[in-house]
Amino acid sequence: VILSLTKLRIMKESLSLVFVGDRGVGKTSLIASVMKGAFVDNVPALFKTKMHLPQKLITEPVQINLIDTSLQCQEESDISAIIKDADVVCIVYAADDDETITRLESYWVPFVVESLTSPISLPPHHVSSTTQPSTFIDTPTLSPPTSDNGISATTTTTTTSSPSSSFSTTTASSEALPTNAPTSNITDGTALCTPPSSPPSSLSQSVHTSNTVPIVIIANKTDLVTEEEAAHERRIRKHVLPLMQTYPSIESCTECTAKKPKTVSKALYYAYNRGIYPIAPLYDIREKRLCSRAVQALTRVFTICDEDKDDILCDVEVVQFQHIIFHKILTQDELQGIKDVVDRGTQDGVRENGLTLKGFLYLHSRFIERGRLETTWTVLRAFGYSDDLTLSDHYLHPTLQISADCTPMISAPAFEFLTRLFNEYDTNDVGTLTKDQINKMFAICDEIPWEDDVFPFSRDVEWTRDQFLSLWVYVCWASPQSYLSALVQLGFSFKDKQKGSLNPKTKDAIDLTYMRQNERLLGVNTRRLHIGFLFGKQGCGKTSLIQSLAEKGCRIILGYKSLCRTSVGTVDVMRVQHFLLLKEFAVNSLDREVIESDVIANECDVALLCYDITDSSSFSYIVALKENLGTPSPRVVFVACKCDLHAVEQNAAMQPEEYCAKNNIPLLKLTDRSRDRQRVFEEVVAISQEPQQLLHKIRPASSSSSIVYSVLGVAALAVGTYFVWRLMKRVKQLP
Repeated sequence: VILSLTKLRIMKESLSLVFVGDRGVGKTSLIASVMKGAFVDNVPALFKTKMHLPQKLITEPVQINLIDTSLQCQEESDISAIIKDADVVCIVYAADDDETITRLESYWVPFVVESLTSPISLPPHHVSSTTQPSTFIDTPTLSPPTSDNGISATTTTTTTSSPSSSFSTTTASSEALPTNAPTSNITDGTALCTPPSSPPSSLSQSVHTSNTVPIVIIANKTDLVTEEEAAHERRIRKHVLPLMQTYPSIESCTECTAKKPKTVSKALYYAYNRGIYPIAPLYDIREKRLCSRAVQALTRVFTICDEDKDDILCDVEVVQFQHIIFHKILTQDELQGIKDVVDRGTQDGVRENGLTLKGFLYLHSRFIERGRLETTWTVLRAFGYSDDLTLSDHYLHPTLQISADCTPMISAPAFEFLTRLFNEYDTNDVGTLTKDQINKMFAICDEIPWEDDVFPFSRDVEWTRDQFLSLWVYVCWASPQSYLSALVQLGFSFKDKQKGSLNPKTKDAIDLTYMRQNERLLGVNTRRLHIGFLFGKQGCGKTSLIQSLAEKGCRIILGYKSLCRTSVGTVDVMRVQHFLLLKEFAVNSLDREVIESDVIANECDVALLCYDITDSSSFSYIVALKENLGTPSPRVVFVACKCDLHAVEQNAAMQPEEYCAKNNIPLLKLTDRSRDRQRVFEEVVAISQEPQQLLHKIRPASSSSSIVYSVLGVAALAVGTYFVWRLMKRVKQLP
C-alpha cells in the first residue's frame, strides 16, 4: 500500500510513447496489433488521435499513450514538435529492409536527437492532451508477455525485477519480475549484445551528449527475415550497436512483429519501462558509473537509514530498510549474500559486518548494470525523488493554508522525530550537539534552516536537546515552508513509516490548528508555544532580556533577516514544559507601526512594554505605545528593568505602580539575577495562557463556526452538570 501510494505521488500520471520511422515499416500496425490483440490487415496511414494502452498490459499505475506519426501525412516540423513532448521515442525499422536500417544512422536518430535537444520552438502537433482515445480499435484481454525480447544498451543480459521484489541480489529472476513482465529468454530473432567500448572508425560523427528522453529502437517484421540467425545478428551489431555507442540516449533495441501481438506487448513493455525507470538520471553509460546527482540522492538515503550514525548499515538497519521499502524480510542467507557480492565487487564496501556508503552505492550500480532500475527507482521514489532526482515539490513544499492569526507549531510526531534525530547524532552520549555535529546532520540538506537568520556571534556553542528543539520551534514559527523542507530532507516521512504510518505526509510535521480568535473567544490558550513582543525606549533593557532567554534556550540570537532580535527557550509552568519566543522591536518607528497594526493582534500573545527605572523619560514612552494598542489586543505587561539599581521618578502623569494598578496591568520587575529573569519568563507564559477575552460579539467566519458551536455546547454541558450536581446533593440529604 505504501509503495503504490508513493508511486502515484512521485511518478508521472501518464507517459507518451511516440512512434517514428520510414513509411511502410509498420508503426501503425504495431499500435493496432497491441490494441486489438490480433494482427490488423487494413490500418489507416496514421492514427490521428493518441491510443491508451490497456491498463491490463501495464505493470505500473500509469497511463501509457501511444502516439503515431507519418511523414506521408505530417510535416517534419510537426513530427519534431511531437517528439519534443515525448517521454519515450520509439524508432521503428523493418528487420527485412536494409534501407530502413541504414536510415536509422543517416536520418532518424540524428533527427530525433536534434528534435529533443533543439531549443527552437516548433508548431504544436495535432495530438492534444485532452483528445479522447480512438474508437477504431477494441481492447480485448491480451495475454501478458511471456518471453524476453530486449537488447540492453548497458548489459549483456536483459533482466528486469519487480519494484517490490527484494533488495537482495540473489533473488531469482522468475520471482523478481512483475506479473505482466517477460519471464524467460527467447533466441529466435533476438540479438542480446553490449555496445563496443569505443566508436567504430567507420562512424565519423562525434559522440553526442545524452538527453533525458530515452530512445528505443524497435525492429518490426521479424517474421519476414529469411537469413540465418547468426547473419541477422551480425547485421544488427554492424548497424545498431555503433548508434548506441554514439548516442547514449538510445537505451535499448528490441525486435517484434505486428503479426504476433505478444511480441509487440513485450517490446512496448521495455519501451515504457525506460520512461518509468529512466537510466539517464542515474547512470553515465559511457563512464560506467553513477551520476553525481544519483550519488547525492543515494547518500541521503544511506544517511537517513544509518540510525546510529556509525557510517555503516548493520544487519538490523538493512532488514528494516528492506521491510519498509519492499515489504519483505531478508533472511540471514540473503543478507550474507548481499555482503558477499559487495565484498567481491569493491574494496571497503563491507566493514564490521555491515554495508558502508561505498558498498551501498556499489550495490545500486550493480542493480542498474544488470537492468534492475526498478529497484533503485523504488528506493529513490520512496524517499521523495522525482525523475530528475530532485525532491518533488509537493513532497518538499506542500501547500499550506495558514490564517493570519494562526500559530504554526511543531506536531507531536515531528517532536518525536527531532528528539530521535538529536539522539542519533549525539554519538558520544553527552547530551549535547556541537556545531560540527549539527553540520554533519545537515550535510544531506540544502542548508541549515536557521543559519542565515542568526546575528553574528564568535563563541563556540553547543546545544542540549531542549535548546536544539527551541531552534526548530523558531524555524517552524518564522518560516513553516523552510521548516517542512528541512524536516523532509532529514527523513521525517521515512522515519514516520518506521512507526507504522501507512501514508506519512509532510504536513504531518506541522500543527496549524491554533487560532488566536478562537482562543480569545474561549479565554484559554492551550498551546505550548507562547509569543511575546518586546517594546521600549532604546537602552531600556530589551536586548538583555532577549539574551537571557537565548542563553539557556536557543543559544544564539535569531531574527537577523527581519533585524528584530529573537530568542526561544523552554519554560516550565506547573511541571509542564512550554516554549517562550521573544521578539524585540527597536525604536525606529517600527515599534509604533507594529503596535498599531493587525500584526500584534494576529501574531502576539503578550506585549511586553519595558522601561528603565533609572531613566525618567522611559516610562512615558511605553505609556504612549500602550495608548495606541489596537483592538483586539494581546495581553499587556509592563516590565521594570534594572531594578537592582537606584530608581528615579518617572516624568509621567502617574508613576508605574499607580498606572498599572489603575489599568489592571501586571508589573514585572527585572534584575540581573538569573532567578528574577526566569520568574519573568514564567509569568509571561502564565499570562499568555489566559488571553484577553473579546467583550464584543464577533461574527464567526465559516472556518471557526464549528468552534463557536462547540463553545456553546461546552457551556450547555457545564450548566447541565451543575444542575445534576445540585440534584444529587439534595438526594444525599434526604433521610
